[in-house]
Amino acid sequence: MRDPGVLDITIHQGATYNLDLQYLDSTGTGVDMTGFTVESKIVDQSYSSVIATFTSSFTDITTGKFNLKLSSTITAGITVGGLYDVLITEPGGEKFFLVEGRAVLNPGITGVL
Repeated sequence: MRDPGVLDITIHQGATYNLDLQYLDSTGTGVDMTGFTVESKIVDQSYSSVIATFTSSFTDITTGKFNLKLSSTITAGITVGGLYDVLITEPGGEKFFLVEGRAVLNPGITGVL
């Protein structure tokens, strides 16, 4: 079993949010993620409702690089921070969490007032 890494993120309300990540093996080498899937959501602090779902895309699948994205339309609708994680599914169906943390909301100034 793998313990997920911890990474807190800050989402600016009304702005596009991008998070670039890479899955590395124990030697620090990028893992070929051909056949893998990546999922990620933000939930409220009580784990009772989904605040947002990231879209994921591979930026370099052979070295384990991928991007998680929330559009500006999605972030505009976020009114509270929460918790998130990144779930990886391997080609054989095994699943593990790569990273998790707090998703802090920054309402910003420009465009708000």
